[in-house]
Amino acid sequence: MTQKIAVFLTTEVAQARLMLGRLLDRHPDAIVVVYVGVDARWLLSRDLEYCVVRPDKPVGGKANFVRGLRAEKFDLLYVAWHGGARPQPLRLVALLAGAARTIAIDEFDKQFEVGLLRPNTWLLHAARRATSIRLVGIARIISTVYRCTIGGAVAVVSLAAFALLRRPGAAAKDRKG
Repeated sequence: MTQKIAVFLTTEVAQARLMLGRLLDRHPDAIVVVYVGVDARWLLSRDLEYCVVRPDKPVGGKANFVRGLRAEKFDLLYVAWHGGARPQPLRLVALLAGAARTIAIDEFDKQFEVGLLRPNTWLLHAARRATSIRLVGIARIISTVYRCTIGGAVAVVSLAAFALLRRPGAAAKDRKG
């Protein structure tokens, strides 16, 4: 029986071209449905000849897009799990698409199975993101943790001390004088 495969090409054109070529070589007899951005579609037109091509932007809303994916009952779904500065919502959609198996492929062509309720999916993703965080991002994380813990405690104690040690009527004297 012919496999029905979905491919989310949520990466740069050069990487998408490589990824798609490898997948088509691995699954020569499969029906391959490729979800690709409008900008990349014409750049990849030669590579997409043997695929069913669909836009990666949801028509009729995100919920309808996910329902449509689930209704297609893909045997296998591949998603580019590459790094990048911009958010890529199709990674999350891949976890909700309802395919029998969902395979993420990183920029080193390493494949790993992912799933919404699989802890290793989130641990691997967190580890990958942690290695790509810049120094400014690390500083933001540290300052947020400080503000929410030690900084918050210091603020509460200092505010309480200020309120308790302040003499009644001192504010009125300060305004007059």
